[in-house]
Amino acid sequence: MQDGLYLYNTWVAQVEVAITKQANDLSNPTAINSSYANLFTLPDTQAIRSLLENAEQVDAGGRDPYRLIPAKLVDEGEVSIWNATLLSFQGGWKVSLTAPLKGLFEQLADLKLGDLDLSRYDHPWTIPTIISLAGKTEGCIYPAIDYGSIDNGVFAQDTLTPAIYAKSVINAMLQRFGYRAVGDWQSDALYNRLIIPFVEDEPVAHDLDWQQARMARVTVTGTTPIPPFGTFDGMLQFNRDAEPLTGWVDGKQNNFKAESSRYVCDVAMRLHVMAFQQFSLQVDFGAVEAMLIVEKNGQNVAQEYVSHGGPWGSFTFGDVPNVIITLDEHIDCKAGDQIQIRFILRKQTTFAQFTHIGFINEANTWAFFQPDVAIKAGDTWLVSTNMPDLTCAELLKSIALMMSGTYEVNEVARTIELRTLDAVIANEANVQDLSHCIEESAEPENAVTISPYGQKNLLKWKQQDDKTLLGWGDGVITCGAQNIPLETTLFELPFSAVISSSATLANYGSPPLIKTRAISGSGASVQVSRQAAPPCLLLAEPTRTVVVTVNVVNEDLSVTKTPVPLTGCWWHARPEGVVTVANAFGLGFDKPSSVYSREQTMSQRYFNALRRMLRRPRQLTPSVYFRPVDFATLDLYAPVRLRAVRAGSLDLNDNFYYLSKVNNYVSGRTCTMVLVPY
Repeated sequence: MQDGLYLYNTWVAQVEVAITKQANDLSNPTAINSSYANLFTLPDTQAIRSLLENAEQVDAGGRDPYRLIPAKLVDEGEVSIWNATLLSFQGGWKVSLTAPLKGLFEQLADLKLGDLDLSRYDHPWTIPTIISLAGKTEGCIYPAIDYGSIDNGVFAQDTLTPAIYAKSVINAMLQRFGYRAVGDWQSDALYNRLIIPFVEDEPVAHDLDWQQARMARVTVTGTTPIPPFGTFDGMLQFNRDAEPLTGWVDGKQNNFKAESSRYVCDVAMRLHVMAFQQFSLQVDFGAVEAMLIVEKNGQNVAQEYVSHGGPWGSFTFGDVPNVIITLDEHIDCKAGDQIQIRFILRKQTTFAQFTHIGFINEANTWAFFQPDVAIKAGDTWLVSTNMPDLTCAELLKSIALMMSGTYEVNEVARTIELRTLDAVIANEANVQDLSHCIEESAEPENAVTISPYGQKNLLKWKQQDDKTLLGWGDGVITCGAQNIPLETTLFELPFSAVISSSATLANYGSPPLIKTRAISGSGASVQVSRQAAPPCLLLAEPTRTVVVTVNVVNEDLSVTKTPVPLTGCWWHARPEGVVTVANAFGLGFDKPSSVYSREQTMSQRYFNALRRMLRRPRQLTPSVYFRPVDFATLDLYAPVRLRAVRAGSLDLNDNFYYLSKVNNYVSGRTCTMVLVPY
């Protein structure tokens, strides 16, 4: 096979591919993966014009400039497969070659956290299981969090919800695509304590689409009078379920069978059943009873009952019905169970005299069936279903931004490694002396700004609706230069900051506050409202647990105060109960105002290198000549040393640099590299 480039399996030209390598792109603070680009220009030949359907013409009608073109690159008989992208035409097409498959981060951007297979961490939502997970170092734990309803140090049972270690989620997402995490970041003390807590208003077993597919709201056809003096006992013949304009519908799963007036469960579920019937009644003497009954497979499993003894009621024809029966029950069902609604109206005493007027029709009779997706105590907690509504890429990107790092993806070994900027600068033991590579005759560029950095560089958590928390935990990296913008937001994470609760736990301190509950009133009139909170991150200390008192609701609805150990956690300031020598850090980029804390901030922990670079921002771009061995052994994650060398009109004395980029390397030619002194 002839060396060169093939488009659509047709040889088009010999090409020299210019390679660009980029590590942590300081000019793009939100870029989180190393990049490699292959660029070249095709000759302008008639064969190429014909193959690309004259795409270079302004009025060309083909699709080639706007789609990925299957390409092969043959070099000394070695064939590599690519996608070719046409960038621009100027006496020949400028072409970029990219990998033929979606990159890891593109695939992760299409995947929600809730789409991951985290079933290995599913567990019974019971007190014994909660106790058994205290102090775990992977998977799920139950952290001590105030969800807004701690009452004198006592937790409500339904506010004990799990959090999952971020590392467990990241490992699951990488495994899905055949990758694994490697490198020092896997042993970072903060990363290993990072957890993703539950923040929704209530836990669910399925999403809304699943529930809607199995919902049915039905009524009857026509009008059937209820016999005015006798007994009525029969199944209500619901058969209207395909009239969305009038509200009578059956979900796409078609669980309601109109031909038999039955709801048939396709899977096991807790089914919410509602039914309605109204009529007019007058009792002269004796007593009368009426019932709406839920029958599962022919057996009475729930009912709503009313009874009236005479003399009671009076009516004339056309009056508003004075008896309304509304059934509202939850029924545990297995796959295949059949649910019907029975209506009974009859005398309750041996002797009774009564009259009623009523009709089985659309205005007076309906039923509603819908699976209850809420998880109750004793059910299985489904971890992936209850993850925050974020993509996998958002989580992975957040870790890199928090730690001022860049991911290096090895497509051959199928590994991913986070390389922090601080670690690169600290790697002076492996410094690369590239003085001999400097092209002394070429004039370098020494820029005294690094775009887009400003005098104040902001590191932000997601802003909450509560404006009193504006800027809570955000950070600022300052630069003394006056020739740059006043303020720049380097990034804003999709996670919100978390404050500490005003509640205090004995011998522990204040837990984090994630307000998903609001309590009003007291005693018998107490009311609890629920709301979801923004996604957030916390830090957990598995070696420290706190025993809290929990109001456990028994089957007979009595309440037992039960001691339960929960894993200690925090956001910025640690409660005394979790303080150890190994965890003296928090998630605030800077110390929140008016808060005393001993914790190392994220800025202090991970942004020292960037702070050093911005003390005197400069960017040197010299021309260099790399031998093939120089380029092959070039390490983007070790500092560069230049000493006693002249580049154009600049004398480069002994100094260390961060290597940001190598531009347009072609074997046997000069290229440029971008260096940032520190």
